Amino acid sequence: MTKTPTHRLHGIAQAVLLATMAVCTSADAETSAPGTGAMVQPLAEQIVLDNSNDLELVISNTNSEDADSAPAAPSSRTNLSKWKNGTVPYQAEVQAAAEATSLDPALIHAVIATESGYNPSALSRKGAYGLMQVLPATAQTMTAIPVRQWSVPQQILWGSHYLKKMLDMFEGNVTLALAAYNAGPQAVKAHQHAVPPFAETRQYVPKVLGYYQTFKTRLTAASYAGQRGN
Repeated sequence: MTKTPTHRLHGIAQAVLLATMAVCTSADAETSAPGTGAMVQPLAEQIVLDNSNDLELVISNTNSEDADSAPAAPSSRTNLSKWKNGTVPYQAEVQAAAEATSLDPALIHAVIATESGYNPSALSRKGAYGLMQVLPATAQTMTAIPVRQWSVPQQILWGSHYLKKMLDMFEGNVTLALAAYNAGPQAVKAHQHAVPPFAETRQYVPKVLGYYQTFKTRLTAASYAGQRGN
């Protein structure tokens, strides 16, 4: 058996150590941004929410492996966009849909952020389309207009109607409604009215619930600030 010289073993060990350090450094860089530290969190691997300011949302859109998006303006794909005083994209449309469906607008925002990262042209491999990623078959239960022809207000309104339908079906249980929105109501029913043991759904539900609380706090703070300014 041929022995490897000591100096060669030392060199191999150093190379492995350097490679490990490089991987760790890369992972840290992907989960934080300069000047924001742990306050920055990814939303559905598509947008980043900066929580460092109570009255300002900073959202950055990035590419997603699950969505093939239509061409978008460079600023919405690669740069940080700021919505001051807690405003977020499509806030008027979300508010209108919330009033029409009796849903909390923060919950609608949380679903939109998780599903599409606020990209109205997002298209999944399964054919789900738009801000709230509605499948063509689901769209047909609500309107004769093909889902890919929906305007932004229609995407939010009909997506919200479907979310409301899931909430009503599961007697107001937000966790089960979100699980049904993601995996389908039959999957929830088949698993004794519990979150199905699907990896995607098990990740999806707590993610939306977390963003729901974040948006709820942001929108409440913005509303309070607006009232004080009047």
